[in-house]
Amino acid sequence: MRIKQLFTVGLSLLCFASISYGEIQCSTSISYKWKNGDKEAKETVERWTTLRVNGATEEAAKATLQPLVDRNTKEARGQCSQLHENLSGCMSARYIALSTAYSTLGFQARKQMDEAIRSDCEKGQGQCVGVEVEEIKCASLESADGAEAAAGGDDKKAGEKGAEKAADKAEKK
Repeated sequence: MRIKQLFTVGLSLLCFASISYGEIQCSTSISYKWKNGDKEAKETVERWTTLRVNGATEEAAKATLQPLVDRNTKEARGQCSQLHENLSGCMSARYIALSTAYSTLGFQARKQMDEAIRSDCEKGQGQCVGVEVEEIKCASLESADGAEAAAGGDDKKAGEKGAEKAADKAEKK
């Protein structure tokens, strides 16, 4: 019985330590803009990713987040160029994906397939305008934990039951 209690206490401390480690969460979103080849076309904004980092302090979380922002900004630029400024890359990727089916087609069907691939790739072509990074926003996780506890009070009881079941299994071994 003593082992069961020690295991439950140890498991509870482990869960508490992992939750209280990051007291502040900072996040930002990254997107890129591109413009279709038409002069009158509007810029299209494509959402790239949302980054979230936890830290003991706001400064620590921002310091951890900044290299991720820099790397993802470069990746977003590269993805924009690959998708919207590389017609031959788009077409070759389509031909590679359809190579087995393409080789079995007749002349007329291949011609229609070529036109469809070219048309489809040309629709997505344009010029990359830039990458936008939203302002980094930080919030305390304590306020978020309080809201979760108010919304799902039964989760704590379920967690305690899970810890007890794990302790019972450990005791049987």
